[in-house]
Amino acid sequence: MPVRNRNPFSAHNVTFILITFIGFLLLLGQDSQLNVHILLPSAVKENQTQLHLPPWNVLKTSFSSEAPRWGAVLLPRYKLVICGIPKAGITQVKWLIARIQSNVTVCHDIHRKPLSLFGDFELVRDLPYQKIRAIFTSDEYTKIAFLRDPWMRAVSSYKYQLRTRPKAYGRIYNPSSREDFLTFTNKRQGFGLHSAEAAEGYCGLKYLRYDYYLDIEHEAFGKFLTVVPQIPKEVVTTGWRKCTVDGNPSLAHSKGHTHHSNDMGATSITEKIRLIDQDLCNDTVARAVFERYIHDYRFMKRIGFRYTKPHECTG
Repeated sequence: MPVRNRNPFSAHNVTFILITFIGFLLLLGQDSQLNVHILLPSAVKENQTQLHLPPWNVLKTSFSSEAPRWGAVLLPRYKLVICGIPKAGITQVKWLIARIQSNVTVCHDIHRKPLSLFGDFELVRDLPYQKIRAIFTSDEYTKIAFLRDPWMRAVSSYKYQLRTRPKAYGRIYNPSSREDFLTFTNKRQGFGLHSAEAAEGYCGLKYLRYDYYLDIEHEAFGKFLTVVPQIPKEVVTTGWRKCTVDGNPSLAHSKGHTHHSNDMGATSITEKIRLIDQDLCNDTVARAVFERYIHDYRFMKRIGFRYTKPHECTG
């Protein structure tokens, strides 16, 4: 009877070989003081060490929309980089930084406070090119960006700018008019800091890779605590009673109330979106916002956020 050749790469043989090889590595590590790291699929994250930065004259354009005295900040004491973006919770992000750095709680007019309130910090865009590279390829630094659904950011920008500069656009827009919002969007109107694409001009997002991206409207500050263990939990969980919509002392379990908050009487983000969509959304408007902020939507796809296509109206 002919003898069938055994497949040397059968599942049984491959398993045996892998187990033997791993055992050999562990023994080798013990004998030669090597550190053997086995990465599980759930532990794999974006490879920072393979970061390929463009020349500085190109990289600096990805910070071009930042305010003169603010932007992505490095807190050297904590080896922490925080990216905050206008109309994506920047007010609450600055609350957080002031609390971390100076142990003070400021709920209102945070943007008008002296920079000394934020302690020792550096703007990432002002760092030497090689230091930026070192920070964003190092596991010693934690890099966090607070982001927002581009649709919600566009709506927030529209309403805020009409409230603060109602006569700046050659006509009076109605903040609850779908047609006016469409015109505003198609004309690419709005003053830069609040209407610029986040992925193109803020925090170096176009070229840099942050460790964590937190959605400002979905428990961002609670998640912040889990990924930045060097920050005491009390920074987020206590002392915020006067700053939250429901008097909760924790930012991790409530929504911050800023002087320009516009919750429309909603008690949840789902209800707020429904009320906004009822006034401002249809397929044409959603498509216009998508086209205006196309780079933000593409960025959301790159980092794995769900905001990758035109907003689906819920109202």
